Amino acid sequence: MNTKEHKNTKKTLKSSGLALLVCVVMLLGTTFAWFTDTITNSGNKIEAGTLKIGLQVWDTENNAYEDVGKKALFSHNKWEPGYTDVKAIKIVNQGSLALKYQIDFKSENLTEDGKKLANVIEVYYKEQANAETEGMPTDLTGFTKSGTLAAFLDNQQSAVTGALNENGNADYVMIALHMPESAGNEYQKLKTGYFDILIRATQNTYEQDGFGSDQYDKNAELPWDGVTEEEITPDENGNYTVASPANLAWLAEELTTGTTSFEGKTVVLDKDIDMNNEEWKPIVLGGNDAGIIFEGNGHAIKNLKVDDVAKAENGVSAGYGGGFIRQATGKVTIKDLKFDNVTVAPGKTISFNKVCNVVGIVLGYSYGDTVFENVQVTNSTVEGFGKVGVMLGMGADPGINVTFRNCVSKNNIIKAAYNAGGLAGNIQRKGGVDNTVIENCTVEGNTFVPYYKESKYVDLNNQQATYKKNDASSGEDVVKTISGKYWNDGTYYWGAYGTYYVSYGSSSYDAPIITEGDHKGKPIANSEICINNTSDIPK
Repeated sequence: MNTKEHKNTKKTLKSSGLALLVCVVMLLGTTFAWFTDTITNSGNKIEAGTLKIGLQVWDTENNAYEDVGKKALFSHNKWEPGYTDVKAIKIVNQGSLALKYQIDFKSENLTEDGKKLANVIEVYYKEQANAETEGMPTDLTGFTKSGTLAAFLDNQQSAVTGALNENGNADYVMIALHMPESAGNEYQKLKTGYFDILIRATQNTYEQDGFGSDQYDKNAELPWDGVTEEEITPDENGNYTVASPANLAWLAEELTTGTTSFEGKTVVLDKDIDMNNEEWKPIVLGGNDAGIIFEGNGHAIKNLKVDDVAKAENGVSAGYGGGFIRQATGKVTIKDLKFDNVTVAPGKTISFNKVCNVVGIVLGYSYGDTVFENVQVTNSTVEGFGKVGVMLGMGADPGINVTFRNCVSKNNIIKAAYNAGGLAGNIQRKGGVDNTVIENCTVEGNTFVPYYKESKYVDLNNQQATYKKNDASSGEDVVKTISGKYWNDGTYYWGAYGTYYVSYGSSSYDAPIITEGDHKGKPIANSEICINNTSDIPK
């Protein structure tokens, strides 16, 4: 190739390269075109089914099954040997989901006389017995004797179980109560008291899911009946796993009255526990339970209710202590646990007020080191006279160590006369020092409902009062600035409500307000301080 041809070839290559580069740049500024098409499938929806069960009884006057309503099925008041009371009932699926059910008898306040009478009353039942087609029976022919009424009320037996898979499906059952002819004079004038007939229902394995399986709800549990207990076998480390309300009820009974030591043991929640708004008997932790840990694993205890009278039992005085745990004598740790839609309002039959003292949704009394870590209480109500808090009623041991770490108290109602708060009601100081620790906690949306009329409460704002450094009358004067809601009983100002709690000093000294104005000279009872910020905690 001669020199001239070589130069022309180089020019041609350069021109081609430049043209290619220009094309690439142009392509970068353009979009590719593809064949496309669109199909829209509209009208999709997700709609939850309904699970609803109905109870009807055969009306012998109208010859028809009618809704029971609130009318008692069994209310005869002249029982005698040989007498039988029989009712024909109809259990109906009134919802859109398949369900399984169980019929039980229940009594929360059976007296000793009532137990004696219930032990002699026999329970009979007859399944698939429709009064509309076969009429009411004239005797117990065809009935099955199931046991005594006492056995049913003690939750030893269930009367009837069944399943209704379609809306409108119904089961027909006849239940008879019979007093045997052998019953003697010792049963005269005895009364069982009131008892309930309880029908509980839950999902049944019938409908299929998107995988073609009808087993997705095979583990659905019946709502808790308020009495059933199911024993927990501890693991190799002696720890206990709670997987149902019945487990929790057994645990409460074992902790309160049992002989097993739970010292240093851990109670673990395996799932959310729904207590079905049945009456809860609070736990009492003794000295042999010191160091126990309640580990929620992020699960919730919900729909728990405590509103029975607080009796003198298990070392706690009548009218004092209420909550999921009524009292803890030694160290206790509660962590990673939620409480939702809980109502704690234990009653009291003595004194001028009818509500209990020292009440907390989680814990009433605490006498040892107490730790709440990542505990949440929401949408709940706690009520008492004094020392009423969302998580703790009272840190009762002077100088007690109480820690709230990463906790949430939100959208709760606190009703009390005095010493109430969004975390605790009252925590006691010792020697002027409050050992409460609050770290990274959220307290918001709570409502304080005064036990008395609003006119009996005063809102103090930056008032100065003379406290004592050691909370004793002989101690060194210390002027503190206080703010918050206080209850005026006519003589003293009591700490009524603190965003976090009320800090209690000593009954030996009441701190007088020294700021000029309407409140000057008024004594702050027990040198109390409403703790609205962590900086208010006396150290």
